[in-house]
Amino acid sequence: MKIKSTKDILNNLKQTIDCLSTREENGILTLLNSYTKTLTLLENYDKSSIDDFDGKQSSYQLSYEEVKNVLDNLQTKLIKKMKQLNYLQVKNQMS
Repeated sequence: MKIKSTKDILNNLKQTIDCLSTREENGILTLLNSYTKTLTLLENYDKSSIDDFDGKQSSYQLSYEEVKNVLDNLQTKLIKKMKQLNYLQVKNQMS
Protein backbone atom coordinates (compact mmCIF):
# COMPACT_ATOMS: atom_id res chain seq x y z
CA MET A 1 0.00 0.00 0.00
CA LYS A 2 2.77 2.43 0.97
CA ILE A 3 4.74 1.63 -2.21
CA LYS A 4 1.67 2.25 -4.38
CA SER A 5 1.11 5.58 -2.64
CA THR A 6 4.75 6.58 -3.14
CA LYS A 7 4.56 5.49 -6.77
CA ASP A 8 1.43 7.60 -7.29
CA ILE A 9 3.10 10.62 -5.69
CA LEU A 10 6.17 10.21 -7.91
CA ASN A 11 4.00 9.86 -11.01
CA ASN A 12 2.11 13.03 -10.10
CA LEU A 13 5.40 14.82 -9.46
CA LYS A 14 6.76 13.68 -12.85
CA GLN A 15 3.62 14.91 -14.61
CA THR A 16 3.90 18.24 -12.86
CA ILE A 17 7.60 18.61 -13.66
CA ASP A 18 6.86 17.83 -17.30
CA CYS A 19 4.56 20.88 -17.30
CA LEU A 20 7.12 23.27 -15.87
CA SER A 21 9.71 25.30 -17.67
CA THR A 22 13.34 24.20 -17.46
CA ARG A 23 14.26 26.91 -14.94
CA GLU A 24 11.39 26.04 -12.62
CA GLU A 25 12.06 22.34 -13.04
CA ASN A 26 15.70 22.69 -12.07
CA GLY A 27 14.79 24.78 -9.04
CA ILE A 28 12.23 22.28 -7.81
CA LEU A 29 14.50 19.31 -8.40
CA THR A 30 17.31 21.10 -6.55
CA LEU A 31 14.97 21.85 -3.65
CA LEU A 32 13.72 18.27 -3.46
CA ASN A 33 17.25 16.91 -3.71
CA SER A 34 18.43 19.16 -0.88
CA TYR A 35 15.42 18.28 1.23
CA THR A 36 16.04 14.55 0.67
CA LYS A 37 19.71 14.88 1.62
CA THR A 38 18.75 16.82 4.74
CA LEU A 39 16.21 14.22 5.82
CA THR A 40 18.70 11.41 5.20
CA LEU A 41 21.35 13.19 7.24
CA LEU A 42 18.89 13.79 10.09
CA GLU A 43 17.77 10.17 10.02
CA ASN A 44 21.38 8.97 10.11
CA TYR A 45 22.09 11.36 12.97
CA ASP A 46 19.12 9.98 14.91
CA LYS A 47 20.49 6.47 14.37
CA SER A 48 24.03 7.61 15.28
CA SER A 49 25.25 6.33 11.93
CA ILE A 50 26.65 9.37 10.16
CA ASP A 51 29.54 8.36 7.93
CA ASP A 52 32.77 10.26 8.17
CA PHE A 53 33.26 12.67 5.32
CA ASP A 54 36.02 14.90 4.12
CA GLY A 55 35.63 18.55 4.86
CA LYS A 56 36.89 21.25 7.10
CA GLN A 57 35.92 21.79 10.69
CA SER A 58 33.34 24.51 11.17
CA SER A 59 34.25 27.41 13.38
CA TYR A 60 30.60 27.88 14.35
CA GLN A 61 28.16 25.45 15.94
CA LEU A 62 24.44 25.92 15.42
CA SER A 63 22.20 25.98 18.45
CA TYR A 64 19.08 23.84 18.69
CA GLU A 65 16.87 26.90 18.10
CA GLU A 66 18.84 27.91 14.99
CA VAL A 67 18.55 24.41 13.53
CA LYS A 68 14.83 24.32 14.35
CA ASN A 69 14.33 27.70 12.63
CA VAL A 70 16.23 26.57 9.54
CA LEU A 71 14.20 23.35 9.30
CA ASP A 72 10.92 25.20 9.87
CA ASN A 73 11.87 27.65 7.12
CA LEU A 74 12.78 24.79 4.77
CA GLN A 75 9.48 23.06 5.51
CA THR A 76 7.52 26.27 4.87
CA LYS A 77 9.30 26.78 1.53
CA LEU A 78 8.72 23.17 0.49
CA ILE A 79 5.01 23.38 1.34
CA LYS A 80 4.74 26.61 -0.67
CA LYS A 81 6.48 24.99 -3.67
CA MET A 82 4.24 21.92 -3.47
CA LYS A 83 1.14 24.15 -3.42
CA GLN A 84 2.46 25.93 -6.50
CA LEU A 85 3.07 22.58 -8.18
CA ASN A 86 -0.46 21.42 -7.39
CA TYR A 87 -1.88 24.68 -8.76
CA LEU A 88 0.12 24.34 -11.98
CA GLN A 89 -0.90 20.72 -12.35
CA VAL A 90 -4.59 21.57 -11.97
CA LYS A 91 -4.23 24.55 -14.32
CA ASN A 92 -2.52 22.33 -16.92
CA GLN A 93 -5.24 19.67 -16.66
CA MET A 94 -7.90 22.32 -17.24
CA SER A 95 -6.16 23.56 -20.42
